[in-house]
Amino acid sequence: MTDRKIMLIVGAGQRLGISVAKRFLIDGFSVILISRNENNLNSLKQSLTGYKDYVFTYKADVSNKKKLKFVLESISKKFQTIDVLFYNAVNIVKRCIFHESEADLINDFIINVIGLLTTVQTLKENLIESNGVVLVSGGGIAICPMPEYSSYSISSSALRSLVLCLNSSLLEHGAYAGILLINGAIDENSQTYSPVNIANVFWQMYVERKVAEVLL
Repeated sequence: MTDRKIMLIVGAGQRLGISVAKRFLIDGFSVILISRNENNLNSLKQSLTGYKDYVFTYKADVSNKKKLKFVLESISKKFQTIDVLFYNAVNIVKRCIFHESEADLINDFIINVIGLLTTVQTLKENLIESNGVVLVSGGGIAICPMPEYSSYSISSSALRSLVLCLNSSLLEHGAYAGILLINGAIDENSQTYSPVNIANVFWQMYVERKVAEVLL
C-alpha cells in the first residue's frame, strides 16, 4: 500500500489524536484513523492539510468488539505491518462510587481497557513483524484515584497494568508498549499539557523505547 511506516490511531480525536497524527506524518508516516463518528473522521482528514494521501479512515466503535475486530482484520490484510499503534479511546464520566452501576463500570472498562487488549491481540502478528510500538494515552488518575471519577480511576489503573503486561510480553518479540500518564488537563495554552507537547513526548517514547510508563 505504501512505503511509509504505518501508524494506527484508535480513538482519533480533534485534540490529542490529530496532534499525534501530525507529529508522525511530519516524520514520514502514513496514518490510519479509527473513530466511531464518520463526520469526525472526515473533519480530521480535512484538517491534515498536505497529508491527505497518507491518511486513511475507518469507522468503528471500540465498545463493539465484533465490529472492531472486523475493521482491524481488514486493516491487517490491507497494510500487513503496523509500525505504531496509538490507543487513545477513553470514556470519562464524573460519577462518585456510590452512584456507579455495574453496567456503567463494565461499559467504561470495555472502552478504556478491553478495546486496547482486543486491538493488540488482533494485530499482534503485524506489530511483531515490524518490531512495532504500542503507545497509550493514560492519566495520572491511574496512580492517584479521584473518588468523583471513580469508574475512570478504576479503568485507568487497569489500563496501566495492561500496558505493563503487554510491554513485558512484546519485548520477547522485539516490540514495545508504553503508556503516557498525563497528570493534568489537556490545554492548548499549557506548555506541558498542550496537545503538541504531549505528541512530542509520544514521539520521544517511540524513538527511545526505554520505559513502559512516563508520568507527565
